[in-house]
Amino acid sequence: MVLSARRLLAFILLATLPTLEGCSKSTTSGGNAAEGGRPEIRSGELRIAYLSDTGGNSDIYTMTPQGTSPFRLTTHPANDFGPRLRGSRVIFGSLRTGRAILYEVELTGSEPVEVYRNTGGDEVPDWSPDGTFMVYSSERNFNDDIYVARPDGTPERRLTTSPGRDTAPRWSPDGSQIAFVSERDGNAEIYIINADGSNLRNLTQSAESEGHPAWSPDGSRLLFHRVLADGNPDIFVQPLNGGAASNLTNHPSWELVSAWSPDGDRIAFGSNRDGNWEVYTMTPSGEDVKRLTTNPGFDGDPIWVRLP
Repeated sequence: MVLSARRLLAFILLATLPTLEGCSKSTTSGGNAAEGGRPEIRSGELRIAYLSDTGGNSDIYTMTPQGTSPFRLTTHPANDFGPRLRGSRVIFGSLRTGRAILYEVELTGSEPVEVYRNTGGDEVPDWSPDGTFMVYSSERNFNDDIYVARPDGTPERRLTTSPGRDTAPRWSPDGSQIAFVSERDGNAEIYIINADGSNLRNLTQSAESEGHPAWSPDGSRLLFHRVLADGNPDIFVQPLNGGAASNLTNHPSWELVSAWSPDGDRIAFGSNRDGNWEVYTMTPSGEDVKRLTTNPGFDGDPIWVRLP
């Protein structure tokens, strides 16, 4: 399935994902395979996980930071989406049962397993650095707010109560803070809150709409996309110490969903600058842009992962 620009905008730019409903633990069908055979993957190897429709529908793949040795983690006729890292596993949402629910799969390949039960209206969560808690946005109280809970749903804590939508939460590397997107001031901006719900602040204070925050490995900066006056989103970076945001991509195409490498040397992102959606990397200053994928359909939503 090729994701249109309009669908991708709704899917990523507004920081919303299909909601998770009523799943229970079980092993699912599907499995995993590499296109053209299983590539050689090594223990401790750094790779990029991403969403691709190269196999005919949206599945999760990994590849090297150079774009080589693609490995297909999920294989199912339904669509998978929203990959997140939890230790040595990738958590993702899927429509394989007819409704969007949450699964996990080992980075070295395994049968996806359902991992999360909830009452409905929840985004695909992000996981605390130690893997014990998840943070997510839920519309269960008729408005999107940020919640923290263990995988079994307890003890659930509601961190935000704004009448504006709060979505796309991301843990800081040390687990002490959570960045998220909020519309409480009339447009989507990047906010930060302590993991205990204290010290809420607006980081970007921008008139433009923003989305998809991503922390630098040292926790000193945040990546995000900002929609400029021409309607195109670019990737920005902003320090947490009060400095101004800098445009890293500054390109007439769309750039969305960025992620920092664990060593801080590269940033992966999705862009349609070459006519369709592909995965690219660049330096933290926005230089040395390299295209990693060549699928005529959709490749995007990258995250950095390290094999166990």
